[in-house]
Amino acid sequence: MAPSAATDEHHPTDEAERRKQAMSTAGLSKARLSRMHDVMAGYVERGEVPGLVTLVSRRGEVHGDVIGTQAIGESPPMRRDTIFFTLYALKTEKLALPEKVSLETFTEAVEQNSLATAKLVGTFTKVKTK
Repeated sequence: MAPSAATDEHHPTDEAERRKQAMSTAGLSKARLSRMHDVMAGYVERGEVPGLVTLVSRRGEVHGDVIGTQAIGESPPMRRDTIFFTLYALKTEKLALPEKVSLETFTEAVEQNSLATAKLVGTFTKVKTK
């Protein structure tokens, strides 16, 4: 469909055409980024996670969104450079895993053999040297 003289915008006639146009242009859709923010913010608002960071990249354009805090309760705000580590104390020296293992299988094996778990949260700060 040709651009409208009044608005200079494309108005796709059907969903397939709209998707084709959206995928053929570089960059990120502001409407979709807004929807993603709303969905992710819902997890924080419902208390499912204290905070999160999302990064999306498409054709060289990068969008970062930071929501919430680093931990439950009084905690520093989440930052784009927040780093998460989970440390597991296992009740075995070796996990019985196949040579090629999926993340799901690995996670299940770790959880089944876990004695204790520690979660660490930090931020990366570049130290300036003299």
